[in-house]
Amino acid sequence: MGFVVASGGPMPLLAHNGLGIFSDMDLAAIPEYISGKFRARRIERAYWRQFVADRNAADTFLISFPKSGRTWHRVLLGHYLCQLCGVPEQQAFQLDELSRMAGTAGLVYSHNGANFTDGIAPSRKVVAAPASWQGRRVILLVREPRDTLVSAYHHARHRDKTFDGSLHDFIRDPCTGIDKLMTARCRWYDNRALAAEFHVLSYEEMHADPAGALRSTLQWMGVTEIIDEYILKSVDFCSFEKMKIYEITNYFDNWRLKRASGDPSGGKVREGKIGSSRRHFSDDDEAFVKERVLAYGGDPFAAYHLPPSATIPA
Repeated sequence: MGFVVASGGPMPLLAHNGLGIFSDMDLAAIPEYISGKFRARRIERAYWRQFVADRNAADTFLISFPKSGRTWHRVLLGHYLCQLCGVPEQQAFQLDELSRMAGTAGLVYSHNGANFTDGIAPSRKVVAAPASWQGRRVILLVREPRDTLVSAYHHARHRDKTFDGSLHDFIRDPCTGIDKLMTARCRWYDNRALAAEFHVLSYEEMHADPAGALRSTLQWMGVTEIIDEYILKSVDFCSFEKMKIYEITNYFDNWRLKRASGDPSGGKVREGKIGSSRRHFSDDDEAFVKERVLAYGGDPFAAYHLPPSATIPA
């Protein structure tokens, strides 16, 4: 039991999202008849092409391991820009168009080849490769590893249905678990000097000060006049309970925040809590993750799991 390929009928091998950039959903949905190493190689090549498209799309990147708060951050930013541009809040996911309308720098959201749904081994160079963001400004969004893995497991098991094992299996699978997460984090840390600027923002800080997280993002995008009233409205709009409602009702009519099934465990917005891994990890799981983190020389971003955020010196 473990990693499986999402089922579905024939479809274009490398369908794209209309922008020339392959989305996480596109990659996860490559047909089941393309399996194993052959499928992984196809996805890996798609990632390299996506990196080129990303690099040409913007000068600022937000990169993260999945389940680190990216969707929440995206809606926070999008809602602020909707207010700034005077467009309906349901368009909050249309960040490319909103950025153009607002005259701000574009922001590319990317998992940078570090995804638990693709079957790519952490040893592959595409995982957390700096090819797309080298020489660009980077915001790295991080979250406590155990909380990240618990959320990732529920997403893979109940939402994407790309993993059919237990949490015990998930965190030990090299393509989905702690080894992939730590490989990505260490590579981002080791290559941080390749970015024009490298800023770290934590999921935990977003919980403690969502207004500050939004403000710092806007500053990085070159917004010189920031409206406090808009920030407060965006923070209220993106409260956890409201985000759950948006998902259940498909408020944005966007696959990124659409309930995939009636199973609450498969919700994109699931618990939204810090320290949730304590209820899900066994003592053996805790010991295993601790051992693997130490094997990588420790977590280079451990200090950022609590506020405030900071810029890591080169």
